[in-house]
Amino acid sequence: MMGRDRATDHESASEYGDEWNLGSQSGSREHAAQGVIDNGLSRQAQSSRNFSQETEYAIAAEIAAAVREANARCDAVRPLLESLATRVPGMLYQYRYYPDGRSCFPFASERIHEVYEVAPKDVVTDCSIVFERLHRDDEARVRASIIKSFEALTPWKCDYRVSLPSRGERWLRGDAVPERLEDGSVLWHGYIADITDQKRVEQALHESEATFRALFEQAGIGMAMVDPKGRIVRANEKLVRLLGYQAPELCGMHGRRVTHPDDYDSEKVQFIEMLEGKNSGYCVEKRYIRKDGTVIWGRLTLTAVHNPAGKSPFAIGMVEDITDRKRAEEERERAESELRHAQRMDVVGRLAGGVAHDFNNMLGVILGCAEDALNRLNLDNPLRQDLEGIRSAAQRSADLTRQLLAFSRKQTIVPKAINLNQVLEQHQKMLRRIIGERIRLEFSPAPDLWPTYIDPAQVDQILANLAVNARDAIADTGTVTVATRNVRVDRENTSRYGGAADGEYVLLSVSDTGVGMSEEIRDRIFEPFFTTKELGKGTGLGLSTVYGIVRQNGGYIGVDTRIGHGTTLRAVFPRHDGAQESEVENPRTATEKGTETILLVEDEERLLQLVQRLLVHQGYTVLVASSAEQAVTVAADKRDEIQLLLTDVVMPSMNGRELSERIRQIVPGIRVLYMSGYAGDVIGNVGVHESAYDFIAKPFSVLDLTAKIRHVLDRE
Repeated sequence: MMGRDRATDHESASEYGDEWNLGSQSGSREHAAQGVIDNGLSRQAQSSRNFSQETEYAIAAEIAAAVREANARCDAVRPLLESLATRVPGMLYQYRYYPDGRSCFPFASERIHEVYEVAPKDVVTDCSIVFERLHRDDEARVRASIIKSFEALTPWKCDYRVSLPSRGERWLRGDAVPERLEDGSVLWHGYIADITDQKRVEQALHESEATFRALFEQAGIGMAMVDPKGRIVRANEKLVRLLGYQAPELCGMHGRRVTHPDDYDSEKVQFIEMLEGKNSGYCVEKRYIRKDGTVIWGRLTLTAVHNPAGKSPFAIGMVEDITDRKRAEEERERAESELRHAQRMDVVGRLAGGVAHDFNNMLGVILGCAEDALNRLNLDNPLRQDLEGIRSAAQRSADLTRQLLAFSRKQTIVPKAINLNQVLEQHQKMLRRIIGERIRLEFSPAPDLWPTYIDPAQVDQILANLAVNARDAIADTGTVTVATRNVRVDRENTSRYGGAADGEYVLLSVSDTGVGMSEEIRDRIFEPFFTTKELGKGTGLGLSTVYGIVRQNGGYIGVDTRIGHGTTLRAVFPRHDGAQESEVENPRTATEKGTETILLVEDEERLLQLVQRLLVHQGYTVLVASSAEQAVTVAADKRDEIQLLLTDVVMPSMNGRELSERIRQIVPGIRVLYMSGYAGDVIGNVGVHESAYDFIAKPFSVLDLTAKIRHVLDRE
């Protein structure tokens, strides 16, 4: 080794020898050490010619001893380094990149077999084989990252794929720190690990998250993530639209802000129990308040999500819009309630209708006899007071029968197209008399009110009953307001008007500032014979009558009341598209006489005689018949004298309409006035509809009868 050509060594090695490789065998190390000594001696000789040969050899010996000591230390550390290299989960390496684009792995641990399926010796001088195994979709990205680290001298980190001959596609992760060498190349020191299993887990997690995100965002029901404090962490688009907010507005909002106050406390208990682990979640139907203030119904299913520690960092809530279902249930309940009410009405109505005919005939006799007697007596006769009492009791009995028929919807009616404002105008004095002086009465008629189709007499009944109800609700002083409006009913406000169907209606409302009602009382106010008044001070038929009249005319009635805040009853009647008829006739103040001949047909003998006597007193010539057959005979004998047929509707052998058709064949052009004490449905079944024919209901007063007769005879 001493005889080695030093000039050659000097030309092929840098200062202190680039070929000094601690990884070589011991013989090579000795050779390298000799080279160092020779180089050192050569430089010493050049720098100073004054050293003796003995001095040169002494220096060389010291250097050789230092080299041997260094090699010994390397030999001691080598097993530890090799052991660590085999235990690192990946390959340790040095990667060198030259400015001209060449690259190699000066050092690579044995695990390069697993990572690239190559041997360390295969890449010592050229690592092209490694780049050939890069996945074609990642190669450009990996090369670009190396160039970037090379130029900026920043740490290199990269996840990429390789395609290996035996193991197929694998994911690798590289991490290295660079240093720039004197020749301009860069040497990275780092490791490369196989992260395929980790990537698969990440991919599965990513797919799971993507699936959850898709399900969450595209779900057909509203979904939200809720934290343990009840705040909305995240909401999907369906819930955003359902509640009318923007997504950023909902995030961070407490659930209380979108929950109806009446439903919050009961749900809060279940939410706390879920947090405490007493239940894994709960399902509740509750009302939500949208941003615009409207109320909707939702079915909330809230489920706690637990972490490995058993705690619940959040909960998943699913909200299904059940507003339509709830409305349908309310409508069904309302229909069932309506059915039950109708059934009760029918029972009472059948009873009332069954006795109405005979009862009204008897009342007609009583009322007629009392009026006839009063007309015969002087004003100072002491019997007038008794007769007035008889007439008043008979009239109240007739009103009671009318009420029974009204709420059972069997009252005989003569509807016409009217303007409710005109009716209110005509009845202001009557209403003020009912209300009394201690209560203020206000009217609020709507301009341009639509016409509605109803019997004006029934409007009188409605106003009188509602006025009495409002008056009795006010203990001392207060205000009663009667108002009319044009209203359009739809699904949003139907409950306000008693469940009215969609459409246009005319509203008649009566409001009071009285004591109000509880829910229990409110639910029963339209029941027949139900009253909150003391025994003997109320029949319980007032509001029942109103209900029956409203429903008989195709309308609806709703109640708005709270204890201490008064009551408002709203009756709505369908808008009438036809032309409005003449105003309601003013009541007549005196009987009207006549000279015409009337054929009177009545199968109740006492009533027949009474009506004949009353009409004769008014100047009429009255021909009487107690049956339809007898009436036909009389008409044939007196065909040239008769101007009016006044006939009962329901008779044993022939009804009134059939009789009128027979009489018209005998006396063409004869006028006909029907009368009956039966319920409206009964006379309707025999073809006499009070809205289509001239009709007067029993019992009637002399004033009403004579006024009706003159109306029929004088009509053009």
